[in-house]
Amino acid sequence: MRSVSTAESSSPDPRTPVCALRAQPEQPTGPPERDPERAAMAPAVGGPVGYTPPEGGWGWAVVVGAFISIGFSYAFPKSITVFFKEIEVIFNATSSQVSWISSIMLAVMYGGGPISSILVNKYGSRPIMMIGGCLSGCGLVAASFCNTVEGLYFCGSVGA
Repeated sequence: MRSVSTAESSSPDPRTPVCALRAQPEQPTGPPERDPERAAMAPAVGGPVGYTPPEGGWGWAVVVGAFISIGFSYAFPKSITVFFKEIEVIFNATSSQVSWISSIMLAVMYGGGPISSILVNKYGSRPIMMIGGCLSGCGLVAASFCNTVEGLYFCGSVGA
């Protein structure tokens, strides 16, 4: 039997990874008031002094406006189903004819996206949004005067 000297017993196990043998940095143990390095650092309170948001501070107004706009544009074609039976009776139309109303509205809305994107890049968002709002309002007012389902197809697509 071989005797183990103290030098051999204090050496690290060869299976221990090298990263475990490195000295670990000391973690602060007390509150920041007792550690001078941490006590000198004040907590972050806000953004840099003199910082102005790139949009001029209107970011949340844009978010609220987009929420309302997107909510109405997606909700209106879906709300046709509430009046589905009444539209069938009033216009003496089949279920298939009435279901085309919301389908055409959604197709025009999604198909018009690339076209409006090109127009916004060329003319800016404000005039395109104003023209789109006027077209939508005129289309919905005109739809209230329609006597046929085909008229609703056209006015609903303009109002989409």
